[in-house]
Amino acid sequence: MKAGEFTVRFLAGVVTVFMVISYAEAEEKIQYRLKFKEGQSYYIKRIFEQKVAQLVNGQEEITEQKTGFGYDFEVREVEDGNAWINCTYKWVGIKQKGTKGEVLYDSSQKQSRVPLAAQGLAALVGESFYLKMTPLGEIEDIRGLDVMYSYIKSKIAGGAAKGLILSSIEQHLSEAGVKKFVEDSMAMYPEESVGLSDSWSKEIVTLKLPRVVTKKKWTLKDRKDGIGIIELNSIAKSDPNTGLLDSGGTARRYEMLGEGHGLIKIKESTGQIIHSEFTQDISGTVTVQNKAEIDNVVSMPVKIYSTITFTMSERQKEASPRLNL
Repeated sequence: MKAGEFTVRFLAGVVTVFMVISYAEAEEKIQYRLKFKEGQSYYIKRIFEQKVAQLVNGQEEITEQKTGFGYDFEVREVEDGNAWINCTYKWVGIKQKGTKGEVLYDSSQKQSRVPLAAQGLAALVGESFYLKMTPLGEIEDIRGLDVMYSYIKSKIAGGAAKGLILSSIEQHLSEAGVKKFVEDSMAMYPEESVGLSDSWSKEIVTLKLPRVVTKKKWTLKDRKDGIGIIELNSIAKSDPNTGLLDSGGTARRYEMLGEGHGLIKIKESTGQIIHSEFTQDISGTVTVQNKAEIDNVVSMPVKIYSTITFTMSERQKEASPRLNL
């Protein structure tokens, strides 16, 4: 056999083997799970961007907000796949712009004064709590929030605004709020093994009024080099059972509908969510009724655009945890 002919056949064989391996990986079903090990440490960063446009008295009002959280995720104990994890807030940031002015704060930067609207977020930095997470990314138990709350409360200056500041970070201080905050990004694993084009779904109802019902559907789109690519599509709408909401001297009704789309990359060997990005557009109307004047009813069109970015990296100090304001 000539050298040239041997080379061609050898390369053809390598290509064939590679194609067979790739094909087998694509066809094989896989069980996506978080596989925690004691001593593991991750740095999680979650950035939420939102733009709200509403028509008030014929004038469009736009509010833009960008908030970011960075926290350490340290696995302390693992039993039957469930992990006790110590969560410590390491960084927060907020940028807000609207009719009431602007707010800018980044805990990684030295500032002489923390804006009032950012004091609640700033107080989170350095505080921690424990949660018990299942391999499906669901929270079974949370401990230490009461201690964390007392420390945060002591950090915030007294005065009439203290209650409002604490309520602004309510989702980080209550079990239900923390559970939703964490599970929104992590409780997305399928109960059964899946192959390419397989899908799984879940329905989620928001805690706060007005309630929004979101139906999420995940689909495994691709597998390559040990990374699973998962597509997320969702439909969100106002819960028709919510009814009118009391708001001081007025009653409000929300009628909203929208869609969301995203892409998630998972490290198949550990279940680690390397990166996910989700965008959602919701629009509808807010009807406001004056309690003192039953016939005084105003309907305001509203549009809400949101983006959530989530990354989970093995713990290495990031060069810059900034919000890139």
